[in-house]
Amino acid sequence: MSENIANYQAERLAFNELVQPECERRILLFEGKSGSGKSTLLTHCRTHIPKESHHIPVDLRGTSLSLAGLFFKMMRQLKNELFRAFSDKVAELSGRSAVELKNVAQWGNENQIHVALQGSTNLSREERLAALTNAWFSDMQAVQRQCVVMMDTFEQANDEMKEWVSGDFLTEVANSENLRVMVAGQCVPDVSRIEWGHCCEKWILDGVREAIHWMPVVEALGKSIPSVEPFGFLQGICSAFEGDPAKIIEFIKRLPRKS
Repeated sequence: MSENIANYQAERLAFNELVQPECERRILLFEGKSGSGKSTLLTHCRTHIPKESHHIPVDLRGTSLSLAGLFFKMMRQLKNELFRAFSDKVAELSGRSAVELKNVAQWGNENQIHVALQGSTNLSREERLAALTNAWFSDMQAVQRQCVVMMDTFEQANDEMKEWVSGDFLTEVANSENLRVMVAGQCVPDVSRIEWGHCCEKWILDGVREAIHWMPVVEALGKSIPSVEPFGFLQGICSAFEGDPAKIIEFIKRLPRKS
């Protein structure tokens, strides 16, 4: 057990099941308000991704990450040469040959994806995005290793990103045997979506409010509770902080060391 992890055993088990080869529910959602312990839980989950799997961490904080940037990030993590159909589609939509794009500097590839999304033909941006999405998932079918995408801070993504992740992206994930996706945030995609809801499991993180789950953390950190009734004392702290893991762990760290 990580010293900072208290409870959330069921959620940790859900993530461990997500990355199993035979898992059929390929989408996992963790929703919780600030201070509910999402970051600590995600850190723990990352350490349990199988070594043989590809890991694609995606922080959706703010509006700086565009769809072009996300495609490029995922391609870079999985090696660009795997994405032949996607590269050909980028070339087609941006009006350049695939050979030309291969000669573009690596950081220029994101700009070319942006150009492909913008375009100058009669195709709408939605049509271009759909074409790129189809090409990307077509290439993903050829990837032999399991790919685990972990998206954090979903509530801070821009509107286009939220719509794409909640729609086309997760719909394709539901039909991709080698993909596993976890999305976390103060809000997450609507699990009632008929296209992928059947392939999803959602957990609400409400903090860790019971002292029984924090006592092992106190022991792991070698701390001493300065009270004749340590359990009751710790329960009072958990109640005062309303189960906020970040505040509780900081309090525990300030306790005196066990002599």
